[in-house]
Amino acid sequence: MIPMQHERIPIIDFVRGLVIVDMMLVHYEGILSRGVLSKIINYTDVAIEGFIFLAGYVIGSVYFPMFLRDKAVVVMKLVKRVLGLIKLQYLMVLTISLPIALMMGTSVTGGDTLPRYIMKSLLFLKQEGLMHILPIFIPLFLMAIPIFYLLSGGHDRLVILLSALFFIIGNYHPYLFSIGERAIFPVILWQIYFVCGILLGKMNYPYSNRLQEFIKRHVFLAAIVFGVSAFLYFGHHVVPELAPLRDHWNVKVSKFPLNYLGLLYRGSLLYLLIYASLVLMSRLKGENVAVGAISLLGRHSLLAFVIHVYFAKSMTLTNHFTRNPFPLPQMIVLLNVVFTIFILKYIEGKRLCQETAPVKAEA
Repeated sequence: MIPMQHERIPIIDFVRGLVIVDMMLVHYEGILSRGVLSKIINYTDVAIEGFIFLAGYVIGSVYFPMFLRDKAVVVMKLVKRVLGLIKLQYLMVLTISLPIALMMGTSVTGGDTLPRYIMKSLLFLKQEGLMHILPIFIPLFLMAIPIFYLLSGGHDRLVILLSALFFIIGNYHPYLFSIGERAIFPVILWQIYFVCGILLGKMNYPYSNRLQEFIKRHVFLAAIVFGVSAFLYFGHHVVPELAPLRDHWNVKVSKFPLNYLGLLYRGSLLYLLIYASLVLMSRLKGENVAVGAISLLGRHSLLAFVIHVYFAKSMTLTNHFTRNPFPLPQMIVLLNVVFTIFILKYIEGKRLCQETAPVKAEA
């Protein structure tokens, strides 16, 4: 989700755009569909997985080589990016959370007074829908600094070991590092996607020549992992006898909080999505409107996310103040899509004009 100033990687922009679309579908699925489609959207949701993994990948592929050349500059870049996220989060708290709390009162603030509610939000002590997403990147970006020092010393295996160890601990104590309300995405668990992204980005996966021969094996393995974990997830619908066995052995595919099978199920699904995107992009001839629109979202994923938060949060007010909101929610979804594409195209058009404008000769 976090944009970086670097040469664009088309496949990353496209997949990041797909993740934005996924996120919007998940947040609007109750409006778009309440049947089978709704279940499919939720069971195939890899939005937060994609955001975290791709952020790690870009940091590993772009920032790590820069780190090897000038450590201080990259550390400062990461710190500035963290400060930028904090400022953006504060802006959303004051322009979204505060107005909604003023209008809806205790149905939002609960047992807190308004000042206490806002203070908790500014200190990241609240876990509020949509508003909880950006804060997870703050510790992740800070984590990248010690990870870079370890990787620059050739301690890749130690990074993997520590990430796996924290994930294992997190399966028993998922809220170990949570401050305030229990985190929806505990960093002790979700860091594993970020670390995987950094390591694969550092290796220039899948473009590295030494890795090309292994790609098909990786896809085959991911397909097997997805098939097995999906069977454990949904198999009881086909084989009813599986349900009591799952309960007896406490076999559970979980995302909230993330567990081993949840990681295998959605992690393998994300890998297959990225591979399918690679195949699609390699076979495209000429421009494609759909691919272009999705890539546009990916190139400006942070702005697309922020715009979406404003529109999605307006649903809270719509549902609160109207008994039968139809067709307001549907109009909000449509406006969210149209307004986002319009703004992003305007930004790119303006940037293109600036880049192609003739430079005036100095007198």
